[in-house]
Amino acid sequence: AVRFNTLAPCSAGGQAACGNLAKPQARCPNRALVFVSPSALEMGLPELLPELLPDFLPGNAQHTRVVLGLMGQQSAELAVAMGVPPAHIVAPAFNGVQHDIPEDSSGLHTLLTRQFDAAQTEVLVLKGPHGRTDFAENLLAAGFTVMLFEVYDRQPLLPEAPALQQLLNNLNRLVFG
Repeated sequence: AVRFNTLAPCSAGGQAACGNLAKPQARCPNRALVFVSPSALEMGLPELLPELLPDFLPGNAQHTRVVLGLMGQQSAELAVAMGVPPAHIVAPAFNGVQHDIPEDSSGLHTLLTRQFDAAQTEVLVLKGPHGRTDFAENLLAAGFTVMLFEVYDRQPLLPEAPALQQLLNNLNRLVFG
């Protein structure tokens, strides 16, 4: 198994920590921030967007191409609604992308390898803590520099004992089908 550096959440290091995530290393003119799900996008983008906005403007001082990589059209539309210019989004079935590319991690992998020189591109994969790493492993095998960043964690909601007991007592009244 491949081991990746996993970065702490933005909230742990404040806005300054997020700013470092949005800026590529000097040797890489391209940076792709890949949000693996709408949840990752909703949790991670608000922290990163203030640092990314200058890179989305024409003629940015960094001379860096920064894009958001998303798994499909629904996430791409959400990113646009959150303030990301469509020209900075790479996603299957979005913004004129061929519709024969699947809306999943393999489709995004195809788009990234077609549009970027792997040796000149860093990919930051933003995900939940227990998510799969095969997408990141495939990018690494293709020659990209890859980092993982955990932006959210799902926690089960535990109902209070009386509410749970009331639900269990009423199960016989539920109709399934």
